[in-house]
Amino acid sequence: MNFTIGRDERRGRHALATKNFTAGTIILTETSHAHMSTSSNLSLRCLNCLATTTPSGSSLSCCAQCKTAAYCSRACQTKDWQSHHKLECKHMKAGSEFNRFVDEVYHPSSAPQLVVDLFLTLRLLTVYKGIIPAEVSAMEAVEFYLGDNECEFASVDTLIHLLIPQKLKTKFFNDDNEAAKLFLQSILRRFAPNNFGILNELQTLVASGFYPNAAILNHSCSPNTILTYESNVLKIRLIKDVKEGEELTHSYIDLCQNTEERQQILSSEYSFTCDCHRCTGSEFKEIDRIMYSGGMFMEKDEIDTPLNNYQRVEIRQGVGEDSDEALACEHQEQLNRLECYENCGLVSLDKRIYMQHCRLNSSALMLGRYSEAETHCRRMIDFLENTLYHVPYHPLVTLQRFTLADLCNENGKYEESKEIFKEVIAKLTITHGKDNPLQKNAEETLKRVPVQNQTE
Repeated sequence: MNFTIGRDERRGRHALATKNFTAGTIILTETSHAHMSTSSNLSLRCLNCLATTTPSGSSLSCCAQCKTAAYCSRACQTKDWQSHHKLECKHMKAGSEFNRFVDEVYHPSSAPQLVVDLFLTLRLLTVYKGIIPAEVSAMEAVEFYLGDNECEFASVDTLIHLLIPQKLKTKFFNDDNEAAKLFLQSILRRFAPNNFGILNELQTLVASGFYPNAAILNHSCSPNTILTYESNVLKIRLIKDVKEGEELTHSYIDLCQNTEERQQILSSEYSFTCDCHRCTGSEFKEIDRIMYSGGMFMEKDEIDTPLNNYQRVEIRQGVGEDSDEALACEHQEQLNRLECYENCGLVSLDKRIYMQHCRLNSSALMLGRYSEAETHCRRMIDFLENTLYHVPYHPLVTLQRFTLADLCNENGKYEESKEIFKEVIAKLTITHGKDNPLQKNAEETLKRVPVQNQTE
């Protein structure tokens, strides 16, 4: 680790740089103590290594018993079975007693995350053999799991009486349910403030992981580090130069939100108020204001406002929901909505305008309308570069620039495409290191961009 641990009343535990470092330096590399795929990724990623294909590029194979967990190789399946999956396999089956219990007891909105957390706890039980390590004891804990005593009681009860086999309760706790309860509470109460969402190269959540050392870093809305994942290995790299003794931070939340939104999320989910420069600096007040230029209506509250007065597009009877005609109708309706927003006075950097361009960019790509997709992509980048200008090398900006380079190439703007690809490659070197898959993809695509015809 390239940091020491500091402690004070305001920040609690925090990470301090051991010396002067430059952007791109790896501060920490840590393998998860345990990880668990999200419910939607259980059959899409190897449960052991999180790969999406076999080493030869073939489809994953599902566990023959539960038919839910997937694996990329016999070696991965054997390793995961011996370490963890043999305990959870029968509970992952469709219609299992565990799944029926979850459906009956937990609210549908929280059930998917609860299932992940319960399986992750079961895995940590076997890793720690029923004893909380010192580095885990030092992690911040909340009063109750998910802030709810009843939810915590139900979760612990589920683990003790349904998920943990009797032989493990005997082995680790000598059949003492109270000792088992204390262990499980200690783990669950550390999930909310400390767990990490493992993201793929497109910044999409695919799994939850437990990383005690990485959890030492505090949050900032103006962070100086960024997190990337290779399988279940977390790497924390600097995106700014730092001096010896400077605190190292990363962002716990989506930063494409104004200060009021970010503070609400941090308060409700992490129980603190952020006082970083992005939250308190006077120079950010204007960008906060224009992100909701027409007033801070969330979409669910827009029904009775002019923002909802856009022309709907009816789909002809008999047209399939997934057909090109249905997609074209939905695309036109979203265009109508964008026009309505603009006619209501929302400015280009309003978040709702940005979200419309995101939707329209996706549907334009699906419809093969690459020139239109390029226009929407440029508007998305304008929003991101303005709202995230205080976070150099933010991956969302780089990924959208990557998409823009592809679209410029598709639309015959070869020289611009090449310049953008070169910029993307340079930024990926800082945030992801050399030879990462995204960078290799960009380099290979750059080689295939044609030479611009000088007469064009």
